[in-house]
Amino acid sequence: AVTTMNREMRARLLELGAPPDRTHVLAPGTDARTIRAAGIGVDTVRGRILVAGRLVEKKGFHVLLEAVRRLRTSSWSLDVIGDGPWRDRLEAAAEGLPVRFLGQVGRQDLGRALREAEVFVVPSVTAASGDQDGVPIVLLDAMAAGRAIVASRLAGIDEAVEDGRSGVLVTPGDTAELARAIDGVLSGEALRSALEEGASLRAEDWSVDALGARFVELIQSAAEASKRPLQPC
Repeated sequence: AVTTMNREMRARLLELGAPPDRTHVLAPGTDARTIRAAGIGVDTVRGRILVAGRLVEKKGFHVLLEAVRRLRTSSWSLDVIGDGPWRDRLEAAAEGLPVRFLGQVGRQDLGRALREAEVFVVPSVTAASGDQDGVPIVLLDAMAAGRAIVASRLAGIDEAVEDGRSGVLVTPGDTAELARAIDGVLSGEALRSALEEGASLRAEDWSVDALGARFVELIQSAAEASKRPLQPC
């Protein structure tokens, strides 16, 4: 059996001739219990936006920095977790804005940062090389933490986030649409609350426990298939 990160990757394998009955989607999961425990007792910061990941082109942090300049919400701040080769250019792009670059952090600090945030953003884009995200684990972490999600509508991400229920999906690279979505979440308490609840519920399907159970089922299915006699041509 062959496993892939998302449905689009599976479709590509099928185009290359992989057998449909032996090709399955099995994405990574989140340790929801650890993330949630780290946020206990931590207060949410009004207007706090959080983004996390490697500082590279495909993560789209440069798009987010353009988008926050368009925000109509007057009181906001942005924390950037992660490091990478784009850090210098991103720091330059953020000059004069209420943005903090926190570098790499551990799981406990990530859990606390998620709890402080009112909105978690995944502004991923397709890089010039064609590289793009699958299902970012930090997105699943943010969902487990019950954060309101604004994310790019890309393969993999759109499988984890149900638009309008467990997050808001936007066109990759569209700074105006991204700004409107963030504004809507920051200014709409009812919307934010609904998205938080939806994200937390959706995260149960992406927990390491749930995905581990699916992996066991896949292994058992493959083992049973191996015992079947070959069919004559």
